[in-house]
Amino acid sequence: MAKKDTQKKAMPKAMKTVLVIVADLIMIGVFLCTFAYFHHVRPHKSTEAPVVIVRPTEAPAAIVETTPGPSTGEDAQPTEVVPLTWKEKFADKFTDGEVIRTENSYISANTHVTITKHETTVQREYNKTMVNYPLVYYVADIYITDVEQFGAVFAKGEYLPGSSASTLNQVVGNNGVIGINGDNYGSRQIGLVIRNGVLYRQDLYPGDVMVLYYDGTMEPIYYSDVDVNSIVAKGPYQAWSFGPIFVKDGQQVISPQREDYIDQDNPRTSIGYFEPGHYCMVVVEGRSDTSIGANSTEISQIFLDLGCESAYNLDGGGTSAMVFNGEYVNERAGGGRNSNDTIVIFDPDFAKDGE
Repeated sequence: MAKKDTQKKAMPKAMKTVLVIVADLIMIGVFLCTFAYFHHVRPHKSTEAPVVIVRPTEAPAAIVETTPGPSTGEDAQPTEVVPLTWKEKFADKFTDGEVIRTENSYISANTHVTITKHETTVQREYNKTMVNYPLVYYVADIYITDVEQFGAVFAKGEYLPGSSASTLNQVVGNNGVIGINGDNYGSRQIGLVIRNGVLYRQDLYPGDVMVLYYDGTMEPIYYSDVDVNSIVAKGPYQAWSFGPIFVKDGQQVISPQREDYIDQDNPRTSIGYFEPGHYCMVVVEGRSDTSIGANSTEISQIFLDLGCESAYNLDGGGTSAMVFNGEYVNERAGGGRNSNDTIVIFDPDFAKDGE
């Protein structure tokens, strides 16, 4: 009997210990949720003062046309270098003022956007056999006449980490011709952020950076080589911090900062650069029966086949989205998710055309 009484008395003590442990776990859970909310979900103002980067006054000199003179004899003349505006360089891409809109294109006096859908297959090993899987991706070929048409918008209209909105609403709500999700800067507390000529954040995230300068050039920079002061001195208009770099100087890149998950099959959003005034956006569908997604080698090859000088990876997965004609172009993985920011191509005649 004494033994049984002892067991009965010990039971409440054991239960009390369990309750204490459960209560501690609940408190820890509440703390972690609160921490995550305030640091990753709740919109918060930055403590850094924005720095406005003044646009250089000199005309872009990246595009030139050369007219060689006689190379031999007494009449030999030096080669003449003629600076061209983007509108002159790509004159055949623009209209004289008419706005032409189709299901997959928009062409005006200052903007040329054409979207092509690509359906192909990629091989993957399954049960020790190579199997063909479907792959779907979209390429938006873009020509503009001024770098400020290559804009960026924030989810709530201002730099506010933690805020988000659908890519569709961000593009349509800002009268964009076309748009894709950006680098989702608000998902991290660090990472270089330059948007529309304003430096908002300069604490570096351990990933490659892509910079669009006011002269229209795009420069992919390895994380180990990023120097914010040097970037600012060259007149940046936009800078994204995600990566990795897929193509640099016309060559495929295996970035030293690339993590294993980046190489896997994923829906993807990426930007490509040909020359000042000529860019592209690529969005890959994935995680579905109709498209497996692309690995880093395959997305790099897409840009190499397009002839891009450089290419850069933005946020992907469920965030990957392209918007055109007021609707999503691609099927978004898992129904899609919101983004903190969007890259948008603007056109001065777009709103007029929509009236």
